[in-house]
Amino acid sequence: MTKAKMFDGYADAYDQWFMTNSNVFASELKLLHRALHNIEKEKILSIGCGSCLFESALHRQYRIQVKYGIEPSNDMATIARKRGMTVKIGDAETASLAKESYDVIYLNGCSSYIKDLSSAYQNCHQALKKGGHLILLDVPVESAYGILYKFAAHVG
Repeated sequence: MTKAKMFDGYADAYDQWFMTNSNVFASELKLLHRALHNIEKEKILSIGCGSCLFESALHRQYRIQVKYGIEPSNDMATIARKRGMTVKIGDAETASLAKESYDVIYLNGCSSYIKDLSSAYQNCHQALKKGGHLILLDVPVESAYGILYKFAAHVG
């Protein structure tokens, strides 16, 4: 199954899951804010931006604006565009990113879906401005939080 097909058809359910599990959403949003708040962030790119749920909340709650995203799922990208984000369909490994264009590039919860992390990180690195920041936020499946995620999915 391709990455795009993995999320196509589930975009609304993705947002709804986070709204139902608002404490999880709030916790992950605070972590993203913490990673971004003290750095230069004029131009930010979100890799695997999904539906722009987190980016919309970042702007509403913290006045951090993320205008650009890369997303493999057409369904997710459609929602993100409705929320005001400029989204290119693609993935972290192969997306055409202009060299030295971004102050910050972040991957929020998508690294576990990337098959070739080395290529993805190299692609992102070349697109960062000198002194830019690559931020990786994820829940490893073998971590305590990851195990809780799996358990919650198991019990519904």
